[in-house]
Amino acid sequence: MLSVGHVTMARHLGRTATIDTDVLLKMVDPRWELPKDEWELELCGWQCWLLTQSFLTHGFETVIIGSNGFHTPAEGLNDMIGFLLTVGDVYHVTLDPSVEEVERRIAQRGSDVDSEFIAEEVARMRARHRNWTCRIDNTSLTPEAAVAEIAARVNHGEGIVTAPLPTE
Repeated sequence: MLSVGHVTMARHLGRTATIDTDVLLKMVDPRWELPKDEWELELCGWQCWLLTQSFLTHGFETVIIGSNGFHTPAEGLNDMIGFLLTVGDVYHVTLDPSVEEVERRIAQRGSDVDSEFIAEEVARMRARHRNWTCRIDNTSLTPEAAVAEIAARVNHGEGIVTAPLPTE
């Protein structure tokens, strides 16, 4: 999830609300104890849809949903897209910094995560990238510049999703 001010987001995306799926999940499962199939779509997907619908009907122009969980059509992404297409346009954007930058950001947060694990996780995530996502290398972008880049690319139609994605 990007950490930028509302003024920056409004300048590039209009009045914007953000939803972090991890925050939603922690509200009902703070210790991450529930089985994945119990929280992923039923709790998180549905709540994202309800919040998105609420924000859009109350004057927000853009809703950004940050997620580390909905990556592929087979892992619930198509279900989430189905919900969201009922309330507005949907774009899929993947922020993809370098492994070194991910390590730096994690260390900056005070977390102690093994470098090998980070490299494996980044490789696993990149293996999931498909041509339907708008991939942005934000290694050297400030959060403000990342928002500007997202807005520019979305305004050019990159990452637009108009129907369920191929499951390959």
